[in-house]
Amino acid sequence: SHFLLDQDRAVRSANLAKIYQNDGMNDVALREATRAVESDYTNASAHLFLANSFDALRDPTRISLRYETAWFNELLLANLLSPVGGGPLSQFVSQQEYSKLLEADGFGGSATNQWRDDGQLRSQESVFGTFGKLSFGLDFAYFYDNGHRPNNGVSREEVYWQAKYQATPDDIFYTLGQWQDNESGDLFQSYSDGVGSPGFDFEEKQEPGQLILGWNHRWVPGVHTLLLGGRQAADQVLADPVTTQALLQRAGTPGLDRFFQGTQPLTQNPDGSLVYPDAFLSGIAPFTGRGLVTSLDTRAFSFFTQRQFEIYSGEIQNIWEAERNTLILGGRYQSGEFETDTSLTALLASDSDEQQLFSKPAARQHAVVDFERWNIYAYDFVKVTPWLTLIGGVTWDQLDHPDNFRNPPVNARTDRDERWSGKGGFTLSPARWLTIRGLYTEAQGGVTFEDSLRLEPVQLAGFNQSYRTIISESIAGSVEAPVYHNWGISAEGELPTRTWWGASLNILAEDVKRTVGTFDGFTDFSTFPVGFGYVPGGTPETLAYREEVFSAMLNQIVGRQFAFGVGYRHTRAELRDTFPQILPLAASANVIQQATGKRADRLDEAALHELLFSANWNSPTGVFARAEARWYSQDLDGTVSGERINGLPGDDFWQFDVSAGYRFHRNLCEISAGVLNLSDTNYQLSPLTYTNDIPRERTFVVRCRLSF
Repeated sequence: SHFLLDQDRAVRSANLAKIYQNDGMNDVALREATRAVESDYTNASAHLFLANSFDALRDPTRISLRYETAWFNELLLANLLSPVGGGPLSQFVSQQEYSKLLEADGFGGSATNQWRDDGQLRSQESVFGTFGKLSFGLDFAYFYDNGHRPNNGVSREEVYWQAKYQATPDDIFYTLGQWQDNESGDLFQSYSDGVGSPGFDFEEKQEPGQLILGWNHRWVPGVHTLLLGGRQAADQVLADPVTTQALLQRAGTPGLDRFFQGTQPLTQNPDGSLVYPDAFLSGIAPFTGRGLVTSLDTRAFSFFTQRQFEIYSGEIQNIWEAERNTLILGGRYQSGEFETDTSLTALLASDSDEQQLFSKPAARQHAVVDFERWNIYAYDFVKVTPWLTLIGGVTWDQLDHPDNFRNPPVNARTDRDERWSGKGGFTLSPARWLTIRGLYTEAQGGVTFEDSLRLEPVQLAGFNQSYRTIISESIAGSVEAPVYHNWGISAEGELPTRTWWGASLNILAEDVKRTVGTFDGFTDFSTFPVGFGYVPGGTPETLAYREEVFSAMLNQIVGRQFAFGVGYRHTRAELRDTFPQILPLAASANVIQQATGKRADRLDEAALHELLFSANWNSPTGVFARAEARWYSQDLDGTVSGERINGLPGDDFWQFDVSAGYRFHRNLCEISAGVLNLSDTNYQLSPLTYTNDIPRERTFVVRCRLSF
């Protein structure tokens, strides 16, 4: 009876979450979904609502990948744990009921389309059905945005196929396939929002990107064994006719003189460029990325790179739910390879003497690197009393991954990261008007979207503990094998006056060690025709990011139709970017040579204030309206090697959004229209602090949803 009561609480919280969301109380809705998961971890409705909540936070352009892992993890858990017929098998349709007794066999569908007059179009179409022991869903998503500056457009098509078969009352088999075609230009956010890379082009094809098989066996109510296996693959092509690469001159590497003594003099092409035999490149490779850097310069290059990877995954998880605790044990293994082809050509005048310093092209590489990951984890949710739950966990990860396959020139080396990560948290609920949560976690990130294919919990005590990356990709690009540290404390509650309040402090840290491609210069008068030349190389880089987020909110329901809210959020972020080998310093895009011997060490800081006022009206007739006022204020600062640099001025602005619409009988259709950024206010914000999609001009938007 205790277990059934927990299930009832979980279903109630999951359904309440959707109601709160319709009233614009997104923070309250997320907390209700969190409470549902804690009440009954095997409740599929709660996991599905968490997936929908994270999906609403995802960046539509996919340039920011902060919430990708959490969204897909919760979606997989929801689909594995729900029975056949327990709801539509579609990621675009919210599951309203848990019990399959209210579901009838047959087809269903959903179509949601949103159009904006700035050229953005979003479309989500679904067809699903249930027939006896079999259910299926086919989802299609299309996103197009022509951008607001030159070469800022994106076009993406996604197809998801899901099917589920209930072989016995206790055995469910699940499959998912995902295809994607993505083309975009320069989507990176910047403070000035100017033309960054007018010729940059990115294409990604996943054909398919994911093929996943899953099995859920229920031994007794609350005790499940989950198996998940799959293949993930992608083909990415990047090209830019003009990009900047660092040239590092090196000296003092042990064994380098001996290598040059056994090397034949290099020959030249008719235009003076060097000819590097394969034996020479393989022989000098151990010396690149090493040794003292004596000077730093930059040159313009054109580049083309194609990256392909294929990874196979397998995971087993056991869930034991008892009266006082929930124990989750599991392990994951992944194996695959990354294959990269790169070509860089130095942009030099045809009669320039610098032709004699590079080959033509300056780099032409083919690298194949293996990938392997072992992961073991254990979590225990102990209900000490009905109002106190303690959470403990530990994970072990061993990750072998490419040293550099993203930042050309690339290499064929492998790095290994191994660590134990601890988890701890609590939920204290002495009364309905007060719930206190606390959390500390450590985690090892992955290399690409293979990290999203997992069953290990990503959400603990109301805080997300797993990310694709926290550092803005607009500043650092994609990263590999990040290490996360997460501290969180929150307090929230519901008052008898139909008032909801909450406050939280979350501190996130991400540390990255990686290699970025450079051209390494070496001096030897017997080998190089002019005594000096550049070969593809690299240099280590460390990124240390810290983000402190304080948020507070207050929501009030007035009467039967009105809901009001006010929220405040303060984000302080800092990113320290260090190149340990480089003695010269880079500041404000100018190369500065210094003889002090200091390391290149740049610290960027940003503080962002956000204030939100909202009002919602939901009439029993189906008419609804919403108005929002948002205030943003950002301050910027920074140093290079401890010396203050002239920072960019901050920005301070308001934006206003209004919308109205109508929900038809049984909520089968919804039509709305509105205006975003009513005051037509542009802005200048650093992407160092995370913000969701903020329009830069007055934008008219129309949205239509149809379900059947």
